[in-house]
Amino acid sequence: MQVGGILAKVFEPFQATMKVNIKVGSLVILSGPSGSGKSTVCGQIAKDYHPSLILSSDALREQCYGSRPTCEGESPQPVDDRLIFQIMEEITHSRLREGLTTFIDATMLNDQTRGDFIKIAQKLDCSYQVLIFDVSDEELHQRNRSRKRIVPSAVLEKQIRRHQKASRYPHLTSDYFEITIDPYSISDDIKLDVIGDIHGMTQELDQLLTAMGYQWVEEKLMHSEDPQRRVLFLGDLVDRGYDSIGVLRRVMKAVSSGHYCVLGNHDLNLLRGLQEEKKPRSLSTQKTLHEILTQCDKKEIKIITHFLKRLPPYYIHQHTVYVHADIEWFDPYLTPKQHLIRGFSKLDQPHDTDQVYKTLFERGDNSYQLVRGHIPPTGKRSNLIDSPVSALEAGQALGGELVGLTATGDLATVDCSHYCYSPNHALLEGLKNKNIKNKEEGYLSIYRYNAKVFYHNLWHTSPYLLMARGLVLGLGGEIVQRPFDKIFNYGENKTYPPLDKIITASEKINGFLIAITKHPYQEGLLYTTTGSLSGTHVDMGKEMSKPHYGSLIKYLLNKNQTLLFEVIHPEDSHPIPSENYGIYLIGCREKTSGYCFTEEELDELGNKLEIPRPKHFQASLAEVLKLSNQVEIEGYVIRDQDQYLCKVKTPYYLTLKFLSRLSEKKIKHLFHSPDSFKKECDEEFYEVVDLITQYWTLEDYLGLSELEKRDWLIIKLSRSV
Repeated sequence: MQVGGILAKVFEPFQATMKVNIKVGSLVILSGPSGSGKSTVCGQIAKDYHPSLILSSDALREQCYGSRPTCEGESPQPVDDRLIFQIMEEITHSRLREGLTTFIDATMLNDQTRGDFIKIAQKLDCSYQVLIFDVSDEELHQRNRSRKRIVPSAVLEKQIRRHQKASRYPHLTSDYFEITIDPYSISDDIKLDVIGDIHGMTQELDQLLTAMGYQWVEEKLMHSEDPQRRVLFLGDLVDRGYDSIGVLRRVMKAVSSGHYCVLGNHDLNLLRGLQEEKKPRSLSTQKTLHEILTQCDKKEIKIITHFLKRLPPYYIHQHTVYVHADIEWFDPYLTPKQHLIRGFSKLDQPHDTDQVYKTLFERGDNSYQLVRGHIPPTGKRSNLIDSPVSALEAGQALGGELVGLTATGDLATVDCSHYCYSPNHALLEGLKNKNIKNKEEGYLSIYRYNAKVFYHNLWHTSPYLLMARGLVLGLGGEIVQRPFDKIFNYGENKTYPPLDKIITASEKINGFLIAITKHPYQEGLLYTTTGSLSGTHVDMGKEMSKPHYGSLIKYLLNKNQTLLFEVIHPEDSHPIPSENYGIYLIGCREKTSGYCFTEEELDELGNKLEIPRPKHFQASLAEVLKLSNQVEIEGYVIRDQDQYLCKVKTPYYLTLKFLSRLSEKKIKHLFHSPDSFKKECDEEFYEVVDLITQYWTLEDYLGLSELEKRDWLIIKLSRSV
């Protein structure tokens, strides 16, 4: 009988001892009033397996609060059970997460109380079962009177009335149960070939399977000579290699045709990345996750996730246990899943786990021979095959070998010296800078330099500071959004292009920047600002670009580009107001090469997308500087073909923007400590701060009218060329 994902075989008729097989790692809820036989069943479980499998409310209550004498005998303290069951739920969650079978020994009289624990199993995708004890009222009272710790009769009567002898959850009902727990095992009749860590080495896996006598026949993996032979894969199917998706597809197909696989730590990292939509810590797993999300459709992603979720942490075959990681001790019912998947050795803390396992094996504490993957043999030994520990890991994705162990005990290998995983960490390492802030949302990270870079003029300390202006990276450091690098204002940071140089000047629209590209991991577009993946300005950008969504998604569908727009929104105020609301195409950048479209290329693209463009013209830089003194706009972006040279802000714009932000409190701060004030304002205003504090005292400045302040500052900021 298949009940709730647990194989439940019923050998006896109802109202007799019912024999039930429970899948290892399951949650089993024992339901019945006091005296119904739950403790007797728990005694059998403790004897046959281990007492730690049982989580008893009575035992926890006794441990926390003790008991007290009553007229009928000794009884538990009448305490608030909320704490007791809260502790039990926490322990249940921890045990099930580690793949440890857990029996709940409490009255669990109805589905309301059962449901609190079953929700934990459902969340962790564990099998669960309710075993309901159906004993007559008379028998319950008789058993209660013979108990050492008697439950008050009124309490027992209340339990009997409340006992729900059915459930909406998978359940079995009897007056007694005999429990058997089934570990993950493979029939002794099977002849088992074993393959160690594969790590995305698809072609080498095909070669090894062929060398071991296997071939694909009508989409099924078959041994060419012996139909009783099967393959067991020791996990770590993915990461580091060149084709993790190809390996997953082959192993999933093999398992569906009767072969076996256990879960490795890299597989678990990938599974968590797929389920939690967060960046895995491992860069190699990030790369695999990026490939799956960008190359597989939703149906295949769901199939991969389901496959990984169903992989067990071990298999027992004959007298050998097969696990992924290096372990010191194995018990099919007690060893936590994390140990079986992640092992004990660390890169910076080598540990001879193989010797520990061997010592415990010789002492009788380990009952099985061990075949594992994960890391090469530990300690001083170099041979992969040994007793009682064999290690099928020889650095296949690092220029070593892919390793297999045949059913006849022979070692099979495939040379992988032609390939060595070497991730490009340059960009990620460069962005690990104390002056670069990083915000993460889901699989994405956005980078932006902090204000100290302006104030202390730290641009020369790292080229990555110039890139960190809304740069967005995805999994494995893939560039997802590549806006403009930092463009300095004219004169800023010694930015002085030749005045006689003929350049292209593009009018700056006074709005805010929004970058748009195709979202790499979801349907639709990704919108970002210079420092955020979400928020008010992102929402405004989405709103203003909505009329153009169809043309944008069509254009970006197969393009590795970032489109850049200036946005004018009615709720986003600026010193130079405009009612020409909408988006204006101001840039397009190739993500990989960093190439920026010229103004002519942008004009062509704007026409194609039917999105307006700013005005632009050619002139000498000297002519543009003179013009900036006369116009009432934000300024110009100065370009030489695909290169951005600088920005020219108009005195009119700088004056209006600075004065609009200057409260009386800020004016006092400005004069009291100009250097401190600069730390809190945009770098384009540093010259303004110096001008005001050099020419005026606080008292004189406060005596000026707003018009006098404006006119004086515009004149002082005007450039003489």
